[in-house]
Amino acid sequence: MPVTTGRTALASIAVALTLTGLAACGADDPRDDAPVLEQAWTSEATGWDAYKAPWVADEETWIYRSYEPNGLQAVDLSDGAVGWHLPMGEVCALSEINDAGLLGVQSGADCATLTVVDTATGQEQWSERVRFPADTYPSARGISLAITEETLSVATHCGIERWSLDQGTFRGRFAEGTPGQRRYCLPSATTGDIALIAGRRSLSAYDVDSGERLWREPGADAGVHRVYAEDPLLVDVSLDGTRGVRTVDARGGSLGPLLGRPLPTIGESPDIAAPLGETVLGAYHSAAGGFEPAYRGVLRGWDLATGEEDWSRLSTGDEYLGADETGAYLGRTIDSSDDGDGYAYWVMRWAEGDTEPQTVGWIDDQVLTTIRVGDLLLVEGGYPGGTTAYRLPDGAEDLPIPAGKDNYAATEWAEEDLRDDPMVDPCAGVAPATVRALGLEHASELPAPLGCVWEEGERRLSVQVTVNRPNEDAAAIDVAKQGMEEIRATGLEEAEDPDLGDTVLYAATASVGSGEYDDIPHRTVTDARLVVRRANVVVDVTYGEGMGTYGRPRQLPLAGSVVQAGVRAAAEEALAAWEEPGSDPTAGADGAVTTLPDPCPIGADQVERVLPGTAARDLTAPGEERLRGCRWQRGAYGDFVQVTAAAIGPNAITGADADAEARRVFDADDRSGLARPVRGPWDQAWIQGEDNGYSDGWRLAVLKDNVMLVVQINLTEQPGSDARAAAIDIGRRYLAAIER
Repeated sequence: MPVTTGRTALASIAVALTLTGLAACGADDPRDDAPVLEQAWTSEATGWDAYKAPWVADEETWIYRSYEPNGLQAVDLSDGAVGWHLPMGEVCALSEINDAGLLGVQSGADCATLTVVDTATGQEQWSERVRFPADTYPSARGISLAITEETLSVATHCGIERWSLDQGTFRGRFAEGTPGQRRYCLPSATTGDIALIAGRRSLSAYDVDSGERLWREPGADAGVHRVYAEDPLLVDVSLDGTRGVRTVDARGGSLGPLLGRPLPTIGESPDIAAPLGETVLGAYHSAAGGFEPAYRGVLRGWDLATGEEDWSRLSTGDEYLGADETGAYLGRTIDSSDDGDGYAYWVMRWAEGDTEPQTVGWIDDQVLTTIRVGDLLLVEGGYPGGTTAYRLPDGAEDLPIPAGKDNYAATEWAEEDLRDDPMVDPCAGVAPATVRALGLEHASELPAPLGCVWEEGERRLSVQVTVNRPNEDAAAIDVAKQGMEEIRATGLEEAEDPDLGDTVLYAATASVGSGEYDDIPHRTVTDARLVVRRANVVVDVTYGEGMGTYGRPRQLPLAGSVVQAGVRAAAEEALAAWEEPGSDPTAGADGAVTTLPDPCPIGADQVERVLPGTAARDLTAPGEERLRGCRWQRGAYGDFVQVTAAAIGPNAITGADADAEARRVFDADDRSGLARPVRGPWDQAWIQGEDNGYSDGWRLAVLKDNVMLVVQINLTEQPGSDARAAAIDIGRRYLAAIER
């Protein structure tokens, strides 16, 4: 099966990287030509973990949270000598070290203790409790702590607190909204010099030392989720319902173009966005789209000025080691010899503008965890522990890169397997037009979210792609088939559609009007789920809308045919990362009715008779012509009349034509055990209800060609209102209006 993709540049980069990664060991072993990294020093420093323990360094000292023994540990970067140790409880965050050698520490079980430490001696200068502690922090574990030459600032409940660095006195706080009322608390963050304060109507910046407000950017529901860099100021920020990584003009307040979407995390390990020349680099621990295996990484490069994605790269087994002005560093565990025995570690650098990384050097030893501090790569290896520092050279060489040591069981791909090599982010292939057709107007204008979930209001589209890998017991296709059987067991039906995939499962829920005749109007539903297996790749697309607020009139959803077509299109576009699907010869014909009249004026006379003085409320979604509704109601929970009509279209998932799909929806609504047939100008109609002397409630369901109509009337304490006749009359009038 040929591999194609609309993202040509991405494919060429990824395929080239795959080929270089498969360079054979042996006669042309790249290790023969690559330098072995110089060992700068070894140290007894232990108990650090690059993915969990906070750490900080300046040009002289590396300080980290040590678990053995518990507390802050200082190490001399010139020779690895273990210096002072400061016992502390839980260390939540460390600031940078300022020019005076002072360090801010946020600690305690509730992260509510602030301490300033002299890094030269390890002595505490002062320690205080924050004034407004709470769990409304902005970033991973809510930490935002920064230091200047005068001030220590920290994110707390509803704002940023300021503390004098020399005396430890409280200098006040920056806040928007009302302190103490959680619903007004939006995440804010500090960069050291500048505090970014989120409010419900603006984003503001303050000078941390002077307390002066620098600027105010209007916008709804702001949020500062993380500060990634200070020059340029690079922030994960929300404003006017849009969240993403942007540059922020520190002194003027204008926001730059949208770069990466909100960055996912694994456990407590935050992913990274960093400036790299004229590019912003995004490093993620796993590809978007539901990839199951671990040890994956994605690098993306965005143009700093335009926000356009210049390149992206998916890799297996590569670790992101940080970036500086020369490029981004990557590390890969490889075999130490060509017979596959032992462990070694290959270090690469990806410079701005390069299409693939170059070789920095390699370590002929096992590497478990790493931290890059300046030109040193600090490594924690196997037993008996300790830390080794390797010096990173200034240059990098264009050498073949050995394949990463297999992070999985010894398995082999089959010829027919679809791979993830040419594709980084499959849901990025979902076209904005598809997202827009599903009613996600604003989301369609943004880059594809990294979690492959688009949300807007109550509407939610999810496109999850899993590239199943072979394992010791099964081929990749068999793994995918087993997964499909587990999904089938949840109640999905199977559709015969070889043009879409080898196996197609679906659930297309569609109902018209309320589900009952009593005082709970319920809602019209047009949710859908489509799961497609092509070879070893499984695409799972779901779309739905929220339940709304009980008792209040809610807008009707999109028509079922629109939802079904959108879900199918999203699946096809995700699968196009490998191969464009064929045309669908089974697409059904549309029905005789495709546009419906507004039911509000048509039913007005009858409603005035049974429910006088009640205003009509149009429930139709903006722009929708195939699914329309109107409700008349006294108060949020009072007596009401509701009319819902659907011009049902063909089902793009099953291939059923409009008339057959209308019959399916009507039959699913069948209440023949309780309801009674009604004669009239329709194909079929049922009415259910009663006038019991206390209330008069009825529900009429009508089918005519591809049109289904539901009229619901519920009148409490109005016996003898003849609501049954009113419901039937509204049904007759509406069908007559359609024929006109």
